[in-house]
Amino acid sequence: MLGLPGRLSPSHAEDVQQEVFLRLLERPVGQIASWPAYLTTLAVRMAIDRLRNRQRWRRLLTMWRAAAPAAFDSTERASIPRIYRFIAK
Repeated sequence: MLGLPGRLSPSHAEDVQQEVFLRLLERPVGQIASWPAYLTTLAVRMAIDRLRNRQRWRRLLTMWRAAAPAAFDSTERASIPRIYRFIAK
């Protein structure tokens, strides 16, 4: 996990390790031919999922920030000073 420079931070790699451990505790598996191969595959897939989720959130965040100025139309913007005056009373 730590061998992916710039992709997965050490704290995220530790989180993936903990998730693998918790998954094994919550859902024990049956016969495994090779534990190192199983654990490596599980950790890599969880890390990929974490990276995809992070990329998806970054994309959504930039779209939300770009859409934020357009969220108010002109009538809503004109009513904002009246709302502040009403609250101040």
